[in-house]
Amino acid sequence: MDKSYRVSLEITPEVKHRMNESHARPISGELRQKTKEEFNHGQKPYKHYLDKIRETPLDVKIAGNFSNFGTTTRTFQQISSESKYQNKLDKCEFESLCLQAQNMKDQILGGKVCGFIQHIAVLPPYVMYWTEMGIRIWHDMAKSSTVYWDATGSLLSHRTDKLKYYYYELACVNPVAGQPVIPVSSMISSLHSTALVRFWLAEFRRSEKKIYGHANASIPHQVNSDRSMAFIQASLSEFNNENLNTFRHRAYRLVTGAAKDDDFDGTFPHACLSHVMGSFRKIVNDHYKTNYNFGMYCFSILLNSATLIDLEERLKAIYHVLSSTVLDKKTLESFDYIQGKVETLDMDIDALTDVCTDSIYLGDEQVAELFTEETHPDCLTEEDFDMRSTRNEFCSVANNILQTVRSGLNESTIPGNLPRNKRYSPVLLEKIHKLYIPTIPLWTNLLLELDGKTTKRLDEISVKLKEHIIAVQELAVLKYIKPGHRLVTRKGRSTKTIEESWDKKHATTKDKQLIGKYQKTPSAVVIKNLKDKSTVTPKKTVYIAKSTNKVEAKGKVGRESDYQDTDKTADIQTSLIKEHTELTCNLKDHKDNNSKYLQEIYKDMDRECNNPSYLQLVKDSRSGLPNVGESCWFNSVVQMFSNTKFMRNINEQFQIDLSYEENIRTVLGVFDKVGKGKEVTRGDLQNALNDLYTLYGLETEQQHDAHEFVQTAIQHFMELFGEDTYIKVKESYICTSCGDRSGIGEQIYNDLQLSIGDDVEPHEDIQDLLNRYFSDEQIDLTCCEDNKKWRNVRLLNIPADLSICVVRHGMKNNRAIKNSKPISINRIINMGKYMHPQSDVFYRLTGVVMHHGAGARKGHYTYVKEDGGKPVLFDDAAISIFDSNRILTDGYLFQYELIPDDDNICHHSLPGVFHAIKETMGWSEIDNSVPFTLGLSVRKNELLQLIEKLEISNDNIHNSWKIYKLLQESIGPATFYNGEDCLQEVIKAVLEYFCRNCPNVLQRAFGLSTIRHAHCASCNFKSTHNQHDIITDIDELQPVHTYLSTASKSTCTVCGEKSLTEEKYITKIGNTVIVTGFLDMIYPKSLQQLGAMYSPRAFLSPSGTILFRGKDNNVLPLLLEESGSLINISSDDISSTLQDTTNPCIFLLDRRSDIEVLDPLYKLIEANGDFQIDSETLSLSIPAEDISLIEKFTAPFTSGSLKLEKDDVDRFLHKDFSDKNIDAFCHTLTKEDNCILMPAAWYHDSLSSLQKEFTWFDKKCIMIPANVRQNHWILIVIRPAERTMYYLDPLAMEPITEVLDRVCSVLNNQCVLETFTSVKGHWIVQNLMETGLFPVQRDSSSCGPLTCLYVTMIKGNRSVGQLNVTGIQLRQYILNEIIKSYKEQAEGYTVFGIHNIILTSDLDEIVHNIVTGKQKSNTAHNSFMKNPNVIHRKALIGYGSDFIERDEYYEVESYLFDRYFTQIKKPFRLPNNQCIFDDADELNKKLLQNFVYKGWYVDCVLVKEVLAEVLGRIHGKSGTEIRRLCIETEFSATEAIKDEIKGFREARKKLKMD
Repeated sequence: MDKSYRVSLEITPEVKHRMNESHARPISGELRQKTKEEFNHGQKPYKHYLDKIRETPLDVKIAGNFSNFGTTTRTFQQISSESKYQNKLDKCEFESLCLQAQNMKDQILGGKVCGFIQHIAVLPPYVMYWTEMGIRIWHDMAKSSTVYWDATGSLLSHRTDKLKYYYYELACVNPVAGQPVIPVSSMISSLHSTALVRFWLAEFRRSEKKIYGHANASIPHQVNSDRSMAFIQASLSEFNNENLNTFRHRAYRLVTGAAKDDDFDGTFPHACLSHVMGSFRKIVNDHYKTNYNFGMYCFSILLNSATLIDLEERLKAIYHVLSSTVLDKKTLESFDYIQGKVETLDMDIDALTDVCTDSIYLGDEQVAELFTEETHPDCLTEEDFDMRSTRNEFCSVANNILQTVRSGLNESTIPGNLPRNKRYSPVLLEKIHKLYIPTIPLWTNLLLELDGKTTKRLDEISVKLKEHIIAVQELAVLKYIKPGHRLVTRKGRSTKTIEESWDKKHATTKDKQLIGKYQKTPSAVVIKNLKDKSTVTPKKTVYIAKSTNKVEAKGKVGRESDYQDTDKTADIQTSLIKEHTELTCNLKDHKDNNSKYLQEIYKDMDRECNNPSYLQLVKDSRSGLPNVGESCWFNSVVQMFSNTKFMRNINEQFQIDLSYEENIRTVLGVFDKVGKGKEVTRGDLQNALNDLYTLYGLETEQQHDAHEFVQTAIQHFMELFGEDTYIKVKESYICTSCGDRSGIGEQIYNDLQLSIGDDVEPHEDIQDLLNRYFSDEQIDLTCCEDNKKWRNVRLLNIPADLSICVVRHGMKNNRAIKNSKPISINRIINMGKYMHPQSDVFYRLTGVVMHHGAGARKGHYTYVKEDGGKPVLFDDAAISIFDSNRILTDGYLFQYELIPDDDNICHHSLPGVFHAIKETMGWSEIDNSVPFTLGLSVRKNELLQLIEKLEISNDNIHNSWKIYKLLQESIGPATFYNGEDCLQEVIKAVLEYFCRNCPNVLQRAFGLSTIRHAHCASCNFKSTHNQHDIITDIDELQPVHTYLSTASKSTCTVCGEKSLTEEKYITKIGNTVIVTGFLDMIYPKSLQQLGAMYSPRAFLSPSGTILFRGKDNNVLPLLLEESGSLINISSDDISSTLQDTTNPCIFLLDRRSDIEVLDPLYKLIEANGDFQIDSETLSLSIPAEDISLIEKFTAPFTSGSLKLEKDDVDRFLHKDFSDKNIDAFCHTLTKEDNCILMPAAWYHDSLSSLQKEFTWFDKKCIMIPANVRQNHWILIVIRPAERTMYYLDPLAMEPITEVLDRVCSVLNNQCVLETFTSVKGHWIVQNLMETGLFPVQRDSSSCGPLTCLYVTMIKGNRSVGQLNVTGIQLRQYILNEIIKSYKEQAEGYTVFGIHNIILTSDLDEIVHNIVTGKQKSNTAHNSFMKNPNVIHRKALIGYGSDFIERDEYYEVESYLFDRYFTQIKKPFRLPNNQCIFDDADELNKKLLQNFVYKGWYVDCVLVKEVLAEVLGRIHGKSGTEIRRLCIETEFSATEAIKDEIKGFREARKKLKMD
């Protein structure tokens, strides 16, 4: 400004705003549009607001000028909303839709049809779409090809009008092979009815007629749709002007050769075979699950019936197999016929199941579909009756076949010894006959081959139909393209399963080169390479593009990722040659590295890959997991860790004690089932996910990061096992000048997380990433002479299972992104070079978890089993061969297993010990028993399977290093067994491991059972206990019932004097005995002495192992060499071969089966006069009033320590007795000190073990009720002092030898345990049924009651008045005795409870007066009859809490409900509970109105009124007064909760104030 000018400034007195006020201009125009674009690119309103505030100068903000961003964030929020809804032309959705339709007419111009939206309706809401281009495509394609109809309900999200909207699409086949179908018309509607679908089709065709004329409208040859009847009926009505019945008549004429001229015209509808198979699969799962494969195959051969005659033959065979109860000749012929037809199919059961699709896109609404049932007739339309009509020719044919089959079965004479037909199922037959036969021309191949009676047009239809049948066996159901989006395909049962377009791209030539050998079967070259002691893959020659020179492929020590890149430059060629030189040096250093374990792994994998049933073997050994919501992250990690060493160790603990840890029990249970190959149900998975949410906050029904699960739950499981499951890393900072080390510290990780930086080249491998991770890096920390220090990271400890996470997620522009840079996979990596000091520690790949999806916050997880053989993909429950290269870009979690050195695989004596044990008869006992016991661990299950596959010949034994490795894991580190007795310790550890969950099997199989008695002469201390020794000294190998005493005395633990003598008594010898001694045990003289009772099986010494083949005296010694070869050796040469006379040796001997070493334990004599019964008679007659109480007596009630439920009480009068029934009656008998009455379960649960809690041989009588073979009760009475045993069988049969031997053996051992003196002589057994004093069983179910009667007779020394007692009379007597005891027990109770209600004699009358309204002042009943909601809405609890406990109150409520209400089932209605009294009509009518009323009535009326009546009698007060006292204790549960919450809030406020 020129200084000569003067400026005048005038300030008006009016102030626009105060200093503390802020004003802003509206954001509009270009600025508003620019802001919208920023929001469209992911910017958030609040963050944008903060950025604008920071950008604005301080003086502008002080002045109150907020024009660039507004005074609040509300402006930006409004702009953000506008950016999201740019297509919202009007606030009213209908008006906006009309405006869009008008705009589209201006944009999409046509000759006669313009625009895209053609019809809009408000009620019912629907929108129809098509263009003139789509009409022209339809006109050209529909005449000569198949058209498709389909619908989905997953397009629109939930709306405020709460209507379910469906997207419909009409499409034509794409003429370009492999491309998706072409949509020509679509509709969005909230209805799914035939009328609307036909209207849509008619309007679309009307537009076609505008262009081409009425006479030229296209009629497709075939219309394919799912099983919805709306599509089928609409197509028949619009194109053919016929209904379903007319079409069935036309189809029958075609297949029988009686077709008219016009029968070949028109459209042929066809139901999608995948949906048909899906609906039938659901029926098979519900009604025929045990024969799932057979049921699916039966339906498949029906689908493939080409002619009517073929269909009749197949249907007749299927009907016969499903109708016959036994396997007679005709049934077997029918089954063979079906089997022959099944063999012609080119699909196994897994492929057949994969084509089944049952996508229900209509939610919970009832829609007319094929194969539906149980629909109320009032809800059916005319077309529904047509669909279900059985009055057509196809049903008549099926009815004739069914009648023929049934008449043939009724007329034939069936022998009684034929086996049962396990495939018998009248339910499945009825489902096929009634649901599928009426619509058979819609879903079979009957219209494919008409035997020369077709026209050219029908022949074209047949070819197209055949192509369609093959096509629909793929899983594609609906494909559509959204503007600006990728192609998305919905497949499978769940609508949430999304397969992105890139997952279907075919690999290019370059991609195939980059796949690497990790996807190939282990070749012979790999095996040979391992044999040659090389640790790397052989070099491959590749050709570099634009170069004539050959170079060697890039490689490193211990790696197998080899790839080719034809686009490399000459500079890279030079780099490859340099790396090849380094590789050659490394080969020299590691060429001696060879692993027998790895060699065996790859040999087995090579053999399995050539097995055509390899995939089925994988499915049998490992089970898939169903997807529960979004549980793929859990499923994939479980598959990866289920068979690792640390999880096998945890599983061993899970079988012992971790199964009781409530928090992790369900999760470890899933790992357990997957490792064993057992089915994991959706319930198991849901329970595990719920516990994960409780423990770690991993919410169910929500996608999570798989690595997050590893970092939480898996890390917790690692803590259960110990620190050796962790990776220990030492981190230090080193100065290269002075060598100073600082900051040395140890870090513990459960996995290694390798990031993919920007400098990582594509197709670098895992080993390269590890090199980057452990490479030294310079840090900003100076030392001497200002030199920066270097960060050095080295491994201190590596676990047996190494987990590596390749971090593929990152952030860009504040958005999570996924890094899909391809990373090659190493099958073998060397981790030893990262340790200090360096060594060779190799790991092999076992599996990879992949993350599918373009984004980091969504996608799908799968697991690839990649351990050297064919890669197998575990996609939730689906298991298939993996043949994709997506593992390069989607590999996320990698699991590696340590390859042990040959010296560290197992203890040096373990192979010999294992093969020695396997040769014995004791191992046969273990092998036949252990696999079927409970608590079998994953490792033990895998071991037994490997042992079963082990190859053993006469001259060679295969050394399985996998078995040795697993065995060593199970018994502990090899360093535990380094003493002189290492052979004994290893044998004990192996046998105890296999029999850990079944010790009884170990006692039967190996060792000696003894009773040991110790006595101190100084302090008179005595101790007796039973013991089982797996290994015993050769001098103690004596027959059963032999006493052994030690000559030397030991120190007494009580007095400390060396005066303790010990004695042993041998009670049992196992099938195999293991003795210890020296080399002289195997001399010919010793062998001859042992051969009298035992057959030698194996001899173990530190210098060698001898196996004996043969039986009894004809055995041949064989020397087991380290390679597994067996060499014949004579008995005289054994000692010179072993040459070990100082170290202890082990001898394994089998008991000879032809030697009888035991004397008879008992002697059966005729019943004599020793047993006497007094003349006092036991009366079984019961008064009439007691009989009335017995018939009405119900559960629950307690008898002693037992609680009997309704089923237990019913057994007393109607069913077989259980243990509870026997024990309940025995509780009523008077207990005596000199008599023991054993529990009913003792015979099976505790008979094999000795009793130390009480003595037997000082008792007068011992009674044992025994359930022989779990189907017949007997009574055994023992008089120990007289060495007499009484046997009472209600059937008066001869005593069972097995039972007597078992009881006598236990008695002899018990005698030794108590007195350390054996029973002299035999036990005398008398069959008391021969005396004629005891009633005999006359029916099939009275053995239990008669056993109770025998106990009463013998204990009371009484007889019965009549021996021909009836079963019901005997049962009434027993129950009456129990009721008497229950009454006596109830009289001693001081607290009111359920027993008072049960023992109320006129309870029926009390309840009757209440439910019929006859009770005086019954206001609760009357209020309920007027309005049940009013009385229930109070929600009061605590009624009569001064008189009855809450648990007892609920017992009374359950008792009254079960006794006085019954469930009534009527057709087409929900089951309803009704009162049992006939004159309670008003109450039953009220209960019919709502099924929840019965619970309300019992809770709010019946229980309270019954309690008031019974309590009034007990306390001598009127019902009104008692009712008033009980009501005083009532309170509202809702109000109580509110008061408690209010109290918490007040306490929190007070705490904050303080």
